[in-house]
Amino acid sequence: MSWLDKVNNIQLKIVTGDGKEYTPKWKNAVKNIDFNVKGYDYPGVEGTFVNRKKVSGTKYPIELFFDGENHLDTAKAFEVFARDNRSWTLTHPYYDIIKVQPTSLSINQNSLSVTVITGNIWETIENKFPNESKNVVKEVAALKFQNDAAVAAVFAEKVGVPEAATVQSAEETVNKISINYEKLPATNATAVKLKNYVRSASAAAQEYISKPTRYVEQLQQLINFPFEIEQNIQLKLVSLRDSISDLGTLLMGIDSIPGENLLYEVAGFGLITAASATAVSADYANREDVLAAANRLEDSYLDLNTSFESADYLMDAGVVIDADNVYNLTQGNLIQIAFESAQERKLILEKDSNPVSLTHRFYGAGDDNLNKFIDQNALTIDELLQIKKGREIIYYV
Repeated sequence: MSWLDKVNNIQLKIVTGDGKEYTPKWKNAVKNIDFNVKGYDYPGVEGTFVNRKKVSGTKYPIELFFDGENHLDTAKAFEVFARDNRSWTLTHPYYDIIKVQPTSLSINQNSLSVTVITGNIWETIENKFPNESKNVVKEVAALKFQNDAAVAAVFAEKVGVPEAATVQSAEETVNKISINYEKLPATNATAVKLKNYVRSASAAAQEYISKPTRYVEQLQQLINFPFEIEQNIQLKLVSLRDSISDLGTLLMGIDSIPGENLLYEVAGFGLITAASATAVSADYANREDVLAAANRLEDSYLDLNTSFESADYLMDAGVVIDADNVYNLTQGNLIQIAFESAQERKLILEKDSNPVSLTHRFYGAGDDNLNKFIDQNALTIDELLQIKKGREIIYYV
């Protein structure tokens, strides 16, 4: 069938999770395909080897138009039924029939004759992998500390008598992590806790030659610091990824000395499993926050593996499998959390209003809901009294 036949004969249709059917007009068909890829740079070899694996869920920006005499009622009904967490079935002239989940929607009713809805949808599979456990947070935490123990055991077996030059590498490893963790907002109690961890790990680094396994114990305790504190999840994941990247440059570069790669095996796996345990245990306000965390975790994992493979370093198979289990269980659960989380909605105000009325409209009465609405939209002092027509409003369903 030609593209013209498809456009003329196949109508765009959306069936929301509860079975309601909508046939809005549409334009601007765009398809973003993401591949699971890794790039590897090898010493002495020009260029990068790119290893491409399976395709991730395809993302589609959408632009929909509800028109006609009843467009306001139809768009309102679509907005309400779109709150159902179950996936949509999308029939599209270009993409055939696919299952999707909306990640964000923006509603514009400035025109009297049409309601415009834009946003993003994400193609989803029906089954959830890995299978949901009774308590994923506890399971990931247990696997994380199991991996720590496995890494420490492998280190004790491999380390022998460390080279004297690796004392400085051990100290620099502590410094790099400390610098990144100090960027986290801290209370007095958490600041003291971090200083104590850094002090203990630095002291152990001084005795690295005679007591290498004690150093690993103290380093792992420092690495797990973000997992222990209540802070912004995105900032914690940034600090963990920066540590993975910084240590990859320090310990896995062309000029690395014997023993530094082993230090990175300890630190790298400790950091990625700490990032996984941190991500899966966080409380997320909405779907976009979950997806941002999942993307940061994926980037960290790719950085870790790229560092190992660029240096042609052979990691312990058992440690790798354990870390993969922690990472994959976390990512599978984050996807599920994302699809069950609040979805972002954006609305262009069709007339002047105020925070109290809009809070009642989107969330219901209550001071907590009012404060939430004010924070989400970063209202100015003037807007606490009146919000002008045409202002973009954000709320979550």
